[in-house]
Amino acid sequence: MKTAGERVDNLMKAATEQRDEAEAKAKELLAEANSEASKVRIAAVKRAESLLKEAETKKAGLIREAEKLRADAAAEAEKTVSEGKRELDVLVRRREDINTEISRVQDVLEALESFETPTGAGKSAGGPAGGGKAPAAAGTRSGVKSSER
Repeated sequence: MKTAGERVDNLMKAATEQRDEAEAKAKELLAEANSEASKVRIAAVKRAESLLKEAETKKAGLIREAEKLRADAAAEAEKTVSEGKRELDVLVRRREDINTEISRVQDVLEALESFETPTGAGKSAGGPAGGGKAPAAAGTRSGVKSSER
């Protein structure tokens, strides 16, 4: 029995050593896994930070570009409005000049009509007395069709 007890003791001792070795190995593997997980987390955080920085840089660039486009559009609109105002001023001046010229022509025509109108002296019952001019006719000339003008 003594040998059986020694054998049991040896087996227990060997089992305890194996268990201790397994626990040590498990602790080592757990430490390695935790270390690896920590490295992965750190790498993920660094990658996320770099992606955020990249996104912020792109956002800032897009904002600058949008502001430049807006400023360019506002400048172009201002330029177009200014050109339109200048063109309108030119057209208004032209219209005033044309109206002034029309008034001058009307004044000249009225003056000519007053010279051509018979004064009433020297008229006979049958018509104007020799050499009187007839009033200027406004309208189509006789014998000329309006489509031939």
